[in-house]
Amino acid sequence: MTAATAVSTLSGGLSRVGLIGLGFLYPGYKTFKVLKAGNVMAQREWLKYWCVLALAAILSLLTDLLVGSFLPGYAVVRLAVVVALISPNVRGYAKVWDLVEPHLAAQEGAIDGVVSRAMDASAKARQTGAARANAAVAQGRAAAVRQAQGVKQRATAARANATARPGAAPTGTAM
Repeated sequence: MTAATAVSTLSGGLSRVGLIGLGFLYPGYKTFKVLKAGNVMAQREWLKYWCVLALAAILSLLTDLLVGSFLPGYAVVRLAVVVALISPNVRGYAKVWDLVEPHLAAQEGAIDGVVSRAMDASAKARQTGAARANAAVAQGRAAAVRQAQGVKQRATAARANATARPGAAPTGTAM
């Protein structure tokens, strides 16, 4: 491993730790504190942060694929973005929210429609899956009952055969 590769791996790992700590753990704890205190205005601010972080996570899926492995220091850049989002001095999340919110509001009806159709499709798939599972269980149960009845009938026949011929070995057994 070259020194450059080692530095890149180390910086990527440290950046991930920082990303988790600064992007999720600290905001998660602060959100907990704000919810516990009941400060509605602070709750609104943290909700804006989480919405922007969700958008950043979605965008990072794309950027990770497109430039993540080609751009040296990409992980550090991602960490810097999260620091800018969370920093009380910069309040990057609020700036991004102010840009995103009007577009989100304009598309709210369309998004709600997509979500509603997805929920309906999910409910239908669950119902279909449950119906198929119930049918399979019923078929399995019926097959088990038939098999048990067959075993019982054969046992009854064997007992009847054994009692009909005293001293004879039951059918199907060798002496």
